[in-house]
Amino acid sequence: MPLVPIPGSTFITKHGADALPTPTQVRMKAGADAQSRRPKPVIFRDLGLVVKFGRDVAETEAKTQQFVHKKLQGTVPVPEVYGWEVDSNRGETYIYMALVAGKTLAAEWGQMSRTNKLALCKQFRTMWWAWRQLQHPEAADHYIGTLTRHPVRDVHLVENGEKVGPLYGDAAVGTFDNRCGIDLPAASAQAIFAHDDINVLNIIVAQEGADLKVVAVLDWAQSGWYPEYWESCKVFSTRVHSTLFFTRLMEDWMLWLPQVLTPPSDAQRDKFSVFVSSRI
Repeated sequence: MPLVPIPGSTFITKHGADALPTPTQVRMKAGADAQSRRPKPVIFRDLGLVVKFGRDVAETEAKTQQFVHKKLQGTVPVPEVYGWEVDSNRGETYIYMALVAGKTLAAEWGQMSRTNKLALCKQFRTMWWAWRQLQHPEAADHYIGTLTRHPVRDVHLVENGEKVGPLYGDAAVGTFDNRCGIDLPAASAQAIFAHDDINVLNIIVAQEGADLKVVAVLDWAQSGWYPEYWESCKVFSTRVHSTLFFTRLMEDWMLWLPQVLTPPSDAQRDKFSVFVSSRI
């Protein structure tokens, strides 16, 4: 598939689509890392550009990221997408997006004061509630699936070759739960939009005056419409493995999480844990 530029996007308006680096140029800049399954995004600092690419990257991610950027601009900071390209010969997708200056929350959390942590958690809670209100532009209520009407891309399902969705109608959540082996009452049968990969490596912060502000929420690869309990269960069960974020910091972050997301019920957490354990 040839390059699909987004008309009216900042980069395309200023420089034109021809100024975007080609897949070959991206791979050359990536070097040996280009051969890995999940290469690191490539930064073109002089262009103010980041290119996320690889065999695990999908066009759906680009469309979803731009959808959230457009719908929640001013509330949820999401890097603007300038376009995407699929290299069918290599089975790779390339997403061109804005470079956002800042550091990961993983790098900053250990140095933050209690006051700054509380303020940042309040910021992020507002963002979380905002994207939970997003409705699919075409699908009816109780929809489960991606923006592009494909099966959800949650890593626990994708890495086990399971395709769940798209699902429609009042039975959508119940059907999803059944396919995942999650036995919950009908009271949980609400579907909402989820980022589905909230962690300290996907939150970018920067100093603004005396405060740290969330300046970007990254990685919308797994995003879509899920049962309302899904995102909270996943976040409260996720442990980041990073040299920047060792056990003590991880435990501290987990203590602050209830300030960001509404914790799941014990029943939801237990059922989700069984689901995850069955797919390891």
